[in-house]
Amino acid sequence: MQTIIKKYQTLFKEPAFAMSLILSLAMFIASLVVSTYANTYATERASNAVTDIFLSNIPIYNVEDIFVYGPLVFWTFMILVAL
Repeated sequence: MQTIIKKYQTLFKEPAFAMSLILSLAMFIASLVVSTYANTYATERASNAVTDIFLSNIPIYNVEDIFVYGPLVFWTFMILVAL
């Protein structure tokens, strides 16, 4: 633990590291602010849903079995290969 503390004490004494840390924290805070305003804007300007011409015209398939049994088959095969 002492080596880590000494390492960070050495790093904080260097002006380049301190400036980099301050700049990165400022950019992180700025990104949070911009993200908050963008989220608020998108929520206020939300409109009605729009249909999709491709998804509206293709048939519907039941793919539940692929999602349920696919990983089981995959991991069973991997275990057999490993053995």
